[in-house]
Parts: sequence; structure tokens; C-alpha cells
Amino acid sequence: MGFLSSLFGFDDAKPAQSTVVQATSIPEELKPFVTEVLETSQQQFQDDIAKGYTKKGRNLASSYNISYEPTLYRIDQPSKINLFDMESPLSADTKEALTETLGDYSYLLDESKNLRELYDEFRIDGTNDFMSADDIQDYFDSIKDVLQKKGYKGFEHKGGLLTGKSPHNVRIYWEPTKDIKFKELKPEVMSTSRAQIIE
Repeated sequence: MGFLSSLFGFDDAKPAQSTVVQATSIPEELKPFVTEVLETSQQQFQDDIAKGYTKKGRNLASSYNISYEPTLYRIDQPSKINLFDMESPLSADTKEALTETLGDYSYLLDESKNLRELYDEFRIDGTNDFMSADDIQDYFDSIKDVLQKKGYKGFEHKGGLLTGKSPHNVRIYWEPTKDIKFKELKPEVMSTSRAQIIE
């Protein structure tokens, strides 16, 4: 027994040792429910990926008891506008310009037939890498910036491919207030079943 131990009434015996084991496990009674939630979430995620780009439907507004009245505009493009064709094969020049922007995802430039397909594949790969929608959009904005410096003012591509609707031309103007003129059309020129396209 040491001097201090004798003063304070301690003996030299070693204190009892205990071992704490921490394990992460789900209690047996909860496992079926956790498995069901995870499988349902995984299936929903896979379904969302398979759908790709979809617009929020008109039914969304009705589910919130919001009146939905579509607005139809006449679009006039005063002059020829250089739009990047997302359906055309990517040229060597375009691939070179986008390589640095895509960084670790630049392999998609060789694996994709065109820019539309690259966007679709990027959404899948980025989501699988746990990128947020905002992070993915940042990449798309960077691609737009590169193409803008090359003189493009928007995108054009075929719509209806993922939705199964009849194919149609889609034009996306990056600066619509500068590059096009648009005028709201009166309700009498719109069909009650679907909007009419007025050339």
C-alpha cells in the first residue's frame, strides 16, 4: 500500500475493468418494417431514375385545389438564333471544350451519342454518386456557360422521347427577353382539350 493510498484509505488493488461493446443492429422485431421501408424507397428511387426528366403534371395543381389555366404564347424569333442541337453527335471540338467542365464525369462524353443523352446519363450517375439536384444543375449551368462562350444562345432537342408522347421540337432560350418576342394569346385561340400550336 502506498503512502497516499494509506492516507485516503485506498488499497493497491487494480480497479475492476469492464468492456463496453457497441454494435449497430436493428432489433429483430423491427427488421421486417425497416426492410419494407428500404425496399420501397429503393424501388421509388429506381422508378424516378427510369423516368428521367419529367415536368410536374397539371394534376399536381388540382391536388392543392389550385385553379390551373394554361397560358399560350405566340413566339416570334426575329432573327436566326444559334441554338445547340442536343440531338447531334458531339464534335471533337465540343468534347474538348466540355472535358474540363465535366471533370470526373468527362467519360460521359465518349459514352453518350449526343448532349441530350449525356444529360440523361449524368443525372443517373450523379444521383448514384449522391449528388443533389442543385449540384447536378451546377454542372449543367457550367456546360451552358461553355457553349455560350462558343456563341450558342440556347438548346434545341426532340421532346416526347421519355414521356411517350408524340415527338415535337423543343427550343430553350437562355435569354428569352433579349432573343425572342412573345405575346400572350387570347383564350379563344386555345382548344379546350389541348393547346394549339400556331405557326
